[in-house]
Amino acid sequence: LSTTIPSVNAVTNNTNQTTTSTNTSSNGSSTTNLDPSNPNYLNSVLEANGIDTSSTASNQANGSNNSSDGNNNDGNGSNAITTNDVDPTTMASDLESLNNALKTQAANEGISLSLSSNNQPVSTTNPATINIDPSTATGSGVTASTILAATSITSNVKTAMPGYSLSISTNTDNSNLVNTDSNLSSTQNGSNILPTTGTQTSPTSLSTNTWGYAMKRDSNNKYTTKFDTTYTTGNTNSLTSKWAKVPTNQAPQTIKHTEGTPQAAGDNTTVYYAANVPKTKTAGNYQTTITYTATANVLAKPEVEKVSPDTIRQGLSMIMGDAPTDTSGESGARANYTCYLTNAGSVYCAIGGTGGFDVARFMSAVAPDGQYEVISAGNGYSWYRIKTDGIDGTITQIYTNSVQVSMYNRYPFTYTCYLTDLGGVYCALWLQYGDVPNAMSFLAPRYQYEVDNYGWYKIKTDAMDGSVVQMIMGDAPTDTSGESGARANYTCYLTNAGSVYCAIGGTGGFDVARFMSAVAPDGQYEVISAGNGYSWYRIKTDGIDGTITQIYTNSVQVSMYNRYPFTYTCYLTDLGGVYCALWLQYGDVPNAMSFLAPRYQYEVDNYGWYKIKTDAMDSSSSTAGTTITLTGKNLSKVTNVYIDANNNGILDEGTDIAVSNLKIISDTQLTFTAPSMSPGTYNLIITNPGNVVVKGTLTYR
Repeated sequence: LSTTIPSVNAVTNNTNQTTTSTNTSSNGSSTTNLDPSNPNYLNSVLEANGIDTSSTASNQANGSNNSSDGNNNDGNGSNAITTNDVDPTTMASDLESLNNALKTQAANEGISLSLSSNNQPVSTTNPATINIDPSTATGSGVTASTILAATSITSNVKTAMPGYSLSISTNTDNSNLVNTDSNLSSTQNGSNILPTTGTQTSPTSLSTNTWGYAMKRDSNNKYTTKFDTTYTTGNTNSLTSKWAKVPTNQAPQTIKHTEGTPQAAGDNTTVYYAANVPKTKTAGNYQTTITYTATANVLAKPEVEKVSPDTIRQGLSMIMGDAPTDTSGESGARANYTCYLTNAGSVYCAIGGTGGFDVARFMSAVAPDGQYEVISAGNGYSWYRIKTDGIDGTITQIYTNSVQVSMYNRYPFTYTCYLTDLGGVYCALWLQYGDVPNAMSFLAPRYQYEVDNYGWYKIKTDAMDGSVVQMIMGDAPTDTSGESGARANYTCYLTNAGSVYCAIGGTGGFDVARFMSAVAPDGQYEVISAGNGYSWYRIKTDGIDGTITQIYTNSVQVSMYNRYPFTYTCYLTDLGGVYCALWLQYGDVPNAMSFLAPRYQYEVDNYGWYKIKTDAMDSSSSTAGTTITLTGKNLSKVTNVYIDANNNGILDEGTDIAVSNLKIISDTQLTFTAPSMSPGTYNLIITNPGNVVVKGTLTYR
């Protein structure tokens, strides 16, 4: 008697080596790990399967033990199987029972496929065995003349890739189900069960002497939409349940496709197999071998065409500002401060003043009350370090501005804002008297802020199309063209989508349209609702080539040629262009523009932008900054960007430095915040599931 015991749990790795392991079968029993070389091997197997071995006679049977995963033949030899205490008179029936028990046990085990990043398909086989026993079958699938019997196989696919496809087929060029009992000839009693005519897209109930497969309907699996919502094993399926033909190995059929989420722990898929046979069918196990093939989704490699900027000039960044004269007392106290931002995200301030100078009072120009600590600088002098308990993320930039007088507040106020790597904007407000909402309108549309438990004013950015990566604070000086002496202050925010949103406030005969020319040419802005009747002003970029990456502003009160003030705001793009807006009350444009470029080294486009000519500059130069933009292809699935610390072109997560604040803008663009590095030029390493690409460089100076 020859008994075949298939290895049904084949796990194939990226080198196509095959290993086998033991899995729990669908009926809850475990495959017994028995050693065929043990003299009591058969005796142990018989007892494990409920066969009486109490007799004292002995016998010996030889059989071939062929272990296969469907791809590799691990051995085909003749093993001596010795059993003691088996009654020779019952040996034939005992061995037949053993044969059936082993085949049933080996069949319908769970299977496991592990996919690696080489995107090669991995296959394993499993015998689908349906047990037919007309004498004992009961249930909803049994009639006076037929039996509907079913079993199931669950596959488990593990992959670090973003999804996979799973297909099935028989392992031969036909789809018949065959009675595997050795005492039957190939044609005896109609030993074959034929495949159903139903298909995956049009499954049908099983006609007599046909078989097929089914999967429970799942809205997340488009290949199951035509099947029923419930299937069971045994004889309890409805006679009208729907089934499809299992394809041959000539045309495997996809039964599942997932996307987006790696399945490191494994993703289970259960397939049901059933046969509808006449009660006159010979009892036994009807079997075919099913091949399961899993293929990981293939992602295209990221391509980087441009790094902008490609140079970072490191070191301290700093701000200088002043808290205006305090008119609350006779002293007329006044304070000036300078704050430094380190590459560790810490802010240290020095403050000096005159009159009845009070550090605690004037420090509120840079931090909420009490949100600073004293750090000794030696010799009895100290820095004031800003506490960041209420700030989410790491501070990347700092800004400050003072307003001497406004439409609503006749007393001065000062604010300092901190931008974090998470895109948050946190501000401190020094206000002698007046209305906080009016003062805050210089930073955001009215009420577009919230105050946390530490006293920080956090700007709301819900109406913007991305996270804030930079901001500017500026003012268009007093307009002396009328009696009102109108004056405007503005704050603008740059998002990682390259959009600029501005808030503007003023005093006197304040005219938004006139003072907006300090940040954009006439009409080159649009109103974006922030809710409650208040709005942001978003800069139009019709005349600007490329995407804005940085913004700058400045005001000049008086110059050699212009005795009237003017203000300009400039925008740097990822293509290296510099576009400026100029607010000029009176005077000579070429003279005003000489503050931005040598005389006549600019041109005016049809939209009113002043574009700086950079022909004489070194083309390799770039503007300092830590927000980097990558432009290229296949970037939407990028999972990380690393600075190649060793410059060896190999990803070493223990050494290479991951960037922060990675933002996917589109399939062709992403941004990130570069980490601090020692001076030098470094490779960029870009990863997505299944790919590691070394492309582009970043220079630190």
